[in-house]
Amino acid sequence: AVMGGGANVLTHIGDGNTTGVMLGGANILTKVGKGDTTGIMFGVGNVLTHVGDGLTLGVMAAAGNIFTKVGEGTSIAAMIGAGNLFTHVGKGDAWALMGGVGNIFTKVGDGDALALMVAAGNVFTHIGDGTSVALMLAKGNIATKVGNGMTLAAMIGKANIFTHVGEGNTFAAMIGGANVLTKVG
Repeated sequence: AVMGGGANVLTHIGDGNTTGVMLGGANILTKVGKGDTTGIMFGVGNVLTHVGDGLTLGVMAAAGNIFTKVGEGTSIAAMIGAGNLFTHVGKGDAWALMGGVGNIFTKVGDGDALALMVAAGNVFTHIGDGTSVALMLAKGNIATKVGNGMTLAAMIGKANIFTHVGEGNTFAAMIGGANVLTKVG
């Protein structure tokens, strides 16, 4: 562990490797279980928690980011902006790049989820099986997937809403703002 700021905390309970690079102050890295965990925190007040198996890598370049992983699989998140939330619960793999402020990434269940959020205030939720991919290039977009199947949401404009509930595949490209796509069943 390398801790350059004050009041940083690293806790490791279990098997596997834990690497912490905390150059800001008041950062917390906690690892319980198996697998390898790496937390790189340049800002102040970042929190990374890994409970379970698998590989976890969190890069937090600003302040107030929260990364939580409970379960199996691989979790990789790079939070360039501040105040972002990344949550991975269950099996499967989760990847996120959050370049803005106040983005929320949630993955619960099996399957894989990938999100690229380069603006502020985007929300991506994956609950269930299958693969979900979200590309959010503007602010205020919401992509929600509940159920099985594959989803792909490309949100180029701002304030778009993408919802998939049920089985099957759903693909959408939202170029302008304030578009709504809902698929149930």
